[in-house]
Amino acid sequence: MLFNQSMYDRFELIFFTTKDRLFSFIFKFTRNQHQAEDIMQCTYLKLWENINSTSDDTEALPLLCTYAKNLMIDTFRKEAQQRKYIAYLQENTTLPDSPIVEQLSTKEYKSMLMRAVERLPPQSRLVYKLKREDGLSLSQIATQLEISTSTVEGHMNKALKLLKKELKGNISLSLYIVLLERLL
Repeated sequence: MLFNQSMYDRFELIFFTTKDRLFSFIFKFTRNQHQAEDIMQCTYLKLWENINSTSDDTEALPLLCTYAKNLMIDTFRKEAQQRKYIAYLQENTTLPDSPIVEQLSTKEYKSMLMRAVERLPPQSRLVYKLKREDGLSLSQIATQLEISTSTVEGHMNKALKLLKKELKGNISLSLYIVLLERLL
């Protein structure tokens, strides 16, 4: 689909006339600035994708609120599923008392893990350390780094994936990384 200058101008006009009211609408429900900004960005992306199908710019705000409402519902559903899954894992996952877990506490294994952590990309390494070493929650990390919770989750998942790949030859440490993934 080709876009011309008038479409850009039209989108820009809609954006600047609705952004404050749309943010207030979204924030009223999310009570989270980062989440509201993420939803707002997706809302305007959806408008951009459908700019040709909207003919009346005065009706843009109700349309944007509908887009935002649907995105919020999807977000809240996803969060509820994640909370249920985490609660299930916390109730049903225990670390076994086995030689493998005992070996994880040795200096050699910790040293191997720390070397692997230092080879992670900077942002993934920082998120991993804040989560695992400082014990911060994903939302606390998001607030501290001024990024969205989903971005923090992405960095954490990337870190765990890379660590698992890096430590693939070491069964004990690979098991440890798999257990960490489940506790994420």
